[in-house]
This record gives sequence, structure tokens and C-alpha cells, in this order.
Amino acid sequence: NQPPEIKNINVSGNTITFDVEDKLNSVSSVEISYNLKDFQSVLPVDRVMDSKNESFKINLKETVKYINIKVSDSEKNTRFETINISK
Repeated sequence: NQPPEIKNINVSGNTITFDVEDKLNSVSSVEISYNLKDFQSVLPVDRVMDSKNESFKINLKETVKYINIKVSDSEKNTRFETINISK
């Protein structure tokens, strides 16, 4: 069983959007870390983590150089991804 995939990452101004997809299980957890700080849980756009596909839109409240995304499915398969958004 594979961990969820993080897809369609887009950074525009102070907003980052991305999708999380798992082929077999529901997405159960998505956490982000700004500039290598502690992870914080985030909710999908529909505010309910209940499917294999979830979309996220995060409004950044500070200057960010790195965003780490950690995603897990209901079977605890986990993937990490780091996005360098410094310009």
C-alpha cells in the first residue's frame, strides 16, 4: 500500500493550493510546517477529511521560504514533501 500523493501544487502570492490523493484509502491527516517550524493540522477546502481526494487552500500569514507537507491515509501510510517558495 502506498502513501497518498501530493499533486497540483501552486503558489500564488500568499496562497498555496494543492490536492492530496490516495488510491485505496481515505486521506486522514494533512499537516504543514512553515519555515521548518512545528507541523500544524490543516483542513481541506470542504472542511471535512472524508475521502480519497482532498483539495487544500492555505493563506500564508507570514513570509515563507519553505513549506513542508505531511500527508497520511487511514492506514497510516505517510508522505512528506518540501516546497521551496523563496524567490
